[in-house]
Amino acid sequence: MGYFGKALSPSSYLPVHVAEVFNQERAFASVRLPQAGLRNVCAIAMIGKLPRLLVSSADGYLYIYNIDPEEGGDCTLLKQHRLIGQIEGLDKPLEEETAPSDPSSSPSNKEEDSQDTRARPRHKTVKTLHP
Repeated sequence: MGYFGKALSPSSYLPVHVAEVFNQERAFASVRLPQAGLRNVCAIAMIGKLPRLLVSSADGYLYIYNIDPEEGGDCTLLKQHRLIGQIEGLDKPLEEETAPSDPSSSPSNKEEDSQDTRARPRHKTVKTLHP
């Protein structure tokens, strides 16, 4: 690079921590999530002998992306799974389900149950992926 080239490089005239940003390698692969600004957790996993990028987002979804192991670049979205939702068959709040039930002490009134508008507890469901 010669003396003149070194004198013009960012590391010669910028503070060390700023120069590191210019000298670092760029990301091998990248994704674009549907919503920006949310917290995310990601992992790379081998699914069906292929590398996949798994991103769990605060919006309640698990996004599965294809990674090109040779070229990198933009990853393509393969699947999207909803992780947070209502469990089918849940008809009572969680507190009532875990308490011991005595059928003689609580009257069964289906009309009252159908008009119950209290918020139901939310449960996380995780779908497993099999190769």
